[in-house]
Amino acid sequence: MHSLPVRSVQTRVDPRRRRGRIAAVVTVLGIALLVVVPMPYVVLSAGTVSDVLGTTQLEKESVPMISIDGAATYPTTGKLLLTTVGITGSPRQPLATAQVVASWFRGTETVMPSELYYPPDVDQDEVDAENAADMTNSQHTATVAALTELGHDVPVVLTVAAAVGREDAGLPAAETARRAVDVVKAGDVLTSLNGRAVTTYAKFMAQVAALPADSEVTLVVRRNGADTTLTFDTYAQTDPDGTTATRLGLSLSPAFDPPIDVSIQLGEIGGPSAGTMFALGIIDKLTPGSLTGGLTVAGTGTIDADGTVGAIGGIDHKMWGAHDAGATLFLAPASNCADVAGHVPAGLDVVAVSTLHQARLAVEAAASGSLSGLSTCGADGEVVAIR
Repeated sequence: MHSLPVRSVQTRVDPRRRRGRIAAVVTVLGIALLVVVPMPYVVLSAGTVSDVLGTTQLEKESVPMISIDGAATYPTTGKLLLTTVGITGSPRQPLATAQVVASWFRGTETVMPSELYYPPDVDQDEVDAENAADMTNSQHTATVAALTELGHDVPVVLTVAAAVGREDAGLPAAETARRAVDVVKAGDVLTSLNGRAVTTYAKFMAQVAALPADSEVTLVVRRNGADTTLTFDTYAQTDPDGTTATRLGLSLSPAFDPPIDVSIQLGEIGGPSAGTMFALGIIDKLTPGSLTGGLTVAGTGTIDADGTVGAIGGIDHKMWGAHDAGATLFLAPASNCADVAGHVPAGLDVVAVSTLHQARLAVEAAASGSLSGLSTCGADGEVVAIR
C-alpha cells in the first residue's frame, strides 16, 4: 500500500472578508460594552402609589396607614392615593449604558445625572436619613393642618431658630428700619405679638399676615426664664410666585401638642411630598360620610402647618402613576403648574390647589360630579379656572 504524500495548502483570504470579520467582532464587543458599562445617570419614572385610607405592612402585620385615637372616626370609601417618583440607579448600583439609552426613548421616563440625586460629597445614608426626617415632619404638619381645617385648636410653642432679617442693601442708614435680626435671638420663645398671646400656629400666622409692612410690632419673648419685650419693624417680601406678604424676619421652630393622637405608618417611602394627601386622609376619617364619594383621587404636595400646599418634584411621573392606578382626579400644587403643562395623561382631571382647604373642596366637588369653578393648570403653565 502506498501512502499519499501530504501537502500543505495555504488558503488566501480576501482582505474585504477579513475587514468584515473584524468589523463584526468590534460590533459585538461594542454591544457587549453597552450592556455592561455603568453610566453616571439615574432614570425617573412613575413610582409606587399608596392609599392613605388603606393599610400597610408593619413587621409582617397589616395595619391602617392612618390610625386615630382620642376622637370618633368614620368609615371611608374610595381611595386617596399618595404618589411617588421611582428612581432607578445609584452610585452603589449604577445603570448600564443600554438601560440609559432605552429610557431616553420612553416617553414616560426621564434620564438625569446621578449627582443631582446622589451628591458625591454626601453619604447615601445621610440622604436616606434626611428623606426619612422629611417624611416624619410631613406627617406631623399634616396632622396639625388637618385638625386646624376641622376647627380644632392645636396648641403650639414657637421657638426662634434664627432671626433672618431682610435685605436693606442700598438704603441710607437713616432709612434703614429696625430689624428683627437686630433684637431677636435664637432660642427666644414667643409669648405674644402686639398684645395677643401666641396660642396656635394658624392664629399667629393669620395675625402676621394681617400686619401692614413697615409697621412697628411689639414682641414679647421668654428669654433665659424671663419675659423680654422687643420692638422692630415688619417688611414686605415678594415670593418667587409673585405674591407679596408681610414678614417678621424670623425662622421659627414650632412644637405642637395636638388634641387628637394621629399615627401614620408608611414603610420606607421618604420625602415631604405626601403631606397634602395625609391631611386629606385624616380629614376623611374624622368626618361623617365619604370625602371622595367612592372615587379614586390622587395627588401630591408638601403641607405646612397653616395648610399651605407647596411644590414638589417629578409631578409628571406622579401623574402617570396616578393614571395607571385608576385615579380620575389629581390634586397638583398650583406652584407646580408649569411642570404639569403638557404632561397630563388622557382621562385624568387635574385641579391646582394652594391650600388644604382648596384641596378638600376639590375632592368634595369631584364627589358631587362637577369641578366647575375650581382651578387647573393651563397650557402655558398658568393657573386657570375650570369652566
